[in-house]
Amino acid sequence: MKPKTLIIIFCIVGLLGGFFAKVWLDTPSDQELIRETLREATRNGKEGKPGGVHDYLSGSFKVGDYEPSGADISEFIKSQRPEVTVLEPNPVIRGEVAEIVSPVEIKFGVGNIGASNRVEGVRIVLHKESALKYGVFPTPRWKIVEVTAPTGNPFGQ
Repeated sequence: MKPKTLIIIFCIVGLLGGFFAKVWLDTPSDQELIRETLREATRNGKEGKPGGVHDYLSGSFKVGDYEPSGADISEFIKSQRPEVTVLEPNPVIRGEVAEIVSPVEIKFGVGNIGASNRVEGVRIVLHKESALKYGVFPTPRWKIVEVTAPTGNPFGQ
């Protein structure tokens, strides 16, 4: 082979190797992954995108003692566009499970029409699951498993 061809091949292999190393080794901390989960789920809820919220909910998601179906969750997000703000998103991580106990501000309804509540002591439980980054690389992902409030109703009603 010509030296030019070898140089081009080595450059391509080097670039691909660098890309794979960055994707494989550049994993954020669990704290940051959990904050990203909360940030993205609440942003998608506010925008009325149920598919985006479902990505961050576990298949066994519960609200208090109630296990809503995927259709129930989708309808609620489309109609209410909940604006949820977790005021103290500091998780306590125990292996594959994380728990956040924080005050939460919740606003329901679209635009200026709706109700706003502050609920103290909301408990959010997350579980670490496997996912694929770029459809190829295994990466950890946190999903919301359960949301409860001291009153038993996270919506403060």
